Amino acid sequence: MSLGERLKEERARLGFSQPDFAALVDASKRTMIGWEQGRSSPSGEALSIWAGIGVDVMYVLTGQRTSIEYSLNRKEEALLDNYRHCVAEDQKAIYQVALSAAKKEEQDVLKKSG
Repeated sequence: MSLGERLKEERARLGFSQPDFAALVDASKRTMIGWEQGRSSPSGEALSIWAGIGVDVMYVLTGQRTSIEYSLNRKEEALLDNYRHCVAEDQKAIYQVALSAAKKEEQDVLKKSG
């Protein structure tokens, strides 16, 4: 199976359409089709963004699934389910808020320890 086929498999596993999945990385549907057909490959930045929504990047790149298992509590499962059912624009906004919150938390921890 090719990188493009594995990328398509991951996109489908997460329940995204081509346009919505592409929009997460500011790409077009046409670009997404090219990636899935193996005419080109997504950037590391795109893979990094997709990793943040649950794409198994190791699998996309190598065909080997990561062996790390994640355990989610009910609130986390509900949050992830709600996120996955948002349109791409809303997912992008939620992602940015989560990044900001994580950075703020990190800064607060550093202030307390410093």
